[in-house]
Amino acid sequence: MTGRARRLKPCTAPGCRWLFYDRSPAGNSVWCNMDICGARHKMRAYRSRH
Repeated sequence: MTGRARRLKPCTAPGCRWLFYDRSPAGNSVWCNMDICGARHKMRAYRSRH
């Protein structure tokens, strides 16, 4: 697998079926879009703690 192929990842958000190209320097992104999937995940985690 080439370096480029390794950066093509599925979004880990529940219900999201998008694949995305991970452009982060470390190659460790988990959501297709931080503004949508990442924000929803963080809101759920916050609400479950409070």
